[in-house]
Amino acid sequence: MRHIYSSPRIENVERLVAVMAEHGIATRVTNRRAYDSKSYKQFSYARPGASDSWPAVWVTHAGDHTRARKLMRDIGIEPVTRYAEDLAAFRFRKTGGRGPAQIAARIRTAVLVAVCIAVAIYGAKLISVW
Repeated sequence: MRHIYSSPRIENVERLVAVMAEHGIATRVTNRRAYDSKSYKQFSYARPGASDSWPAVWVTHAGDHTRARKLMRDIGIEPVTRYAEDLAAFRFRKTGGRGPAQIAARIRTAVLVAVCIAVAIYGAKLISVW
């Protein structure tokens, strides 16, 4: 079995399973929840929670995996990719400009270097006095 899709909304998962069944692709759903559960009533895309607990669609036969991915692309759904969260963070990261944390770290480093230089100069003067 191969993981092909997951969504916080069970309706999306069930619709995809129906489309796959229409095309003769055997699937299995994991993490299925009931509609009257607390998580369904308080659903929010803004606060999605852990994606590991979302309902997920798995293709049963490895030979159907390529067909299933092609079918999903044809209907406009992006199939699951490995390391998707890391890729999304990389794609949508802020480019240009430094954040406040980076600026503070640079200032701290510069002050530390200046203090080290001052201590070295002071030490050199003390050694030359004796």
